[in-house]
Amino acid sequence: MRDNIIGLIVLTGVFFGIGEWRGWNIGLAGQTPIFVYKKVAQSRVVRRVRVEDSLPFHLNGQIKNGDLTVKGFFKTAANFETSAREGKEKLLFKQNFVKGQKIDLEKVLRAGKGIYIIELDFHETTGLFNLKVKKAAKFNPGK
Repeated sequence: MRDNIIGLIVLTGVFFGIGEWRGWNIGLAGQTPIFVYKKVAQSRVVRRVRVEDSLPFHLNGQIKNGDLTVKGFFKTAANFETSAREGKEKLLFKQNFVKGQKIDLEKVLRAGKGIYIIELDFHETTGLFNLKVKKAAKFNPGK
């Protein structure tokens, strides 16, 4: 038991030592809650919308340190039938959050059918965040 406790203390020390140097995060945006510790990074969630013409999302959490920028982009999807190329990313939404701010952001990105991108830019950020993105609607051929 004592060896397990010592091992856990050493592992925790290494974990936070690396965190002080480079920062770290646990979790995947859009799938699980994200715990971020002193991280400078970018996380992107990409969803292709084929049935509806919008993408709702909800982000909540609290910033203990640093700041967070939330951006929403849209681009048209490539189409092999019409030989249309994928469009360029167009910024639809941008909002900054700073240290101590509680986040409860509910937003709907509307730009038509295509590819929506939600981007989280962490700047020396510490906190716990949960991004929920609506799953793509399924095709329902008549009842």
